[in-house]
Amino acid sequence: QHMLDMFLPVFLLGALSLSLTEACTAQRASADSTVDPSADLVRFSGEILKSDQTLALPSSLAITWFNFIEGDDVRDGTAWNWTGGVSRYNNSHFSLDMELTEDEFARNITTSPKIIERWRKHLKNNPKVTEQFKNFKFAMGQIFGVYNTDHPSTSSVIGNDGFLGIHSKGPRNETARADMYAVFYKQGTLDEFETNDKDQFQACKWYSKLPKGFSCGLGAPADESCGHHFERFIPIKCSEIVVKVASNFCSRIERNLEDPRPDCHLHVNWT
Repeated sequence: QHMLDMFLPVFLLGALSLSLTEACTAQRASADSTVDPSADLVRFSGEILKSDQTLALPSSLAITWFNFIEGDDVRDGTAWNWTGGVSRYNNSHFSLDMELTEDEFARNITTSPKIIERWRKHLKNNPKVTEQFKNFKFAMGQIFGVYNTDHPSTSSVIGNDGFLGIHSKGPRNETARADMYAVFYKQGTLDEFETNDKDQFQACKWYSKLPKGFSCGLGAPADESCGHHFERFIPIKCSEIVVKVASNFCSRIERNLEDPRPDCHLHVNWT
């Protein structure tokens, strides 16, 4: 499924596509499992789940972001992404600080000129939404573990349909990932609209309901009342994320978003 069938790109005039990667370090210490609303820097936190005690915890945690508007349509190496963060954790809880303010993060997000031009043509008959696009930004992030001395920027890759591939693994082929969770950043608003093809932005879609600023979501079954047959994310507190350590993905028979297994990773089929 084409990501742009779900959402329309941002109109970021004059922007250049950049890729910024920051180093991620960690301290294995007591982890703060709550979010401080007064803090200037962005923090995510929650639980670490490891049902098989023979598996190893990662050396650190990181977060990787991609531009939801670009999706997987920019394949020339210029797609925007951001990978980094500083983590603290123990055997049961973690916290992950991005070491950026919301304003710094928003200014870093860019959109490919070819994506901008594509939707300039689509929206030429809708000047109000075109104007809204100029200040609209939308990014999606996923939290994962880094093992040994691997570098965060080379430890994962966002593949087709937003799937997070993790190269950094433990001694038993284990990976650490917040498999059922995603984090989001949204700046600006868009009115509901339709273009001259099947693409549309509907107010009932889960991504339309995300609040401004940073937010977090948990994978859930599709909401077919909105005409959407793919799975979705429902809002949760950003202190309730679960990072799971497992050595394999759940089989089709084992897969259940409403009653997830603790010993295998799930993939939320949201696109």
